[in-house]
Amino acid sequence: GWYLPTLYSLDLGEIVVAIDTSGSIGHEQICQFGAELSAILDTLKPEKVYVVYCDTQVNDDAVQEFTAADLPLDLKPWGGGGTDFRPPFDWVERMGVTPQCMIYFTDLYCNQFPEEPGYQTFWACFHGDDEMEVPFGEKVIIE
Repeated sequence: GWYLPTLYSLDLGEIVVAIDTSGSIGHEQICQFGAELSAILDTLKPEKVYVVYCDTQVNDDAVQEFTAADLPLDLKPWGGGGTDFRPPFDWVERMGVTPQCMIYFTDLYCNQFPEEPGYQTFWACFHGDDEMEVPFGEKVIIE
């Protein structure tokens, strides 16, 4: 019947959400990515979510931070050029963020992947994009 404090926590901690904003991603996909992100915030309640928009680069001024208290979200995507999957992973390292995981919302139309990071990566894409392969992490299909 004793309840004592512990050093172990079930909190999710910080996560990074990379959003592909290349030219092959349209407004409808960005809205769906936002809906999925909102569900993550509402259901899992991570300590903080860093939203990193990327086409071939990450614009540090366009990175947003959210918690569940920020719902509903006001996403401000930046980009529209080509695609390179490496910059969000570089951003994590450069900023000294230690995420529990990265969720990368994308159509997977790129072949420039980084080395596998030291945290779990989930590649979230739509059903029609499920033929594309990823070199590490788990591919999750958005229905």
